[in-house]
Amino acid sequence: PVVYRPASVGVLVPQRLPDGTVVQRVRMTDARGDAWLAVYTLQRQQDKSWRISGCDAQPAQGRVI
Repeated sequence: PVVYRPASVGVLVPQRLPDGTVVQRVRMTDARGDAWLAVYTLQRQQDKSWRISGCDAQPAQGRVI
């Protein structure tokens, strides 16, 4: 649910991993104030646009008040 309806979002700098994969990390909080870290993998399309190819959301340490 936090990915679809986050209470807040903080987008971090995209990173290119050694294997060429591009990841976008996003800090989110849910309606209860619990912190989450979502890691999106991105894939370059033939038209040079970027598309999300996967997402892994895990609880982050701490709580946002």
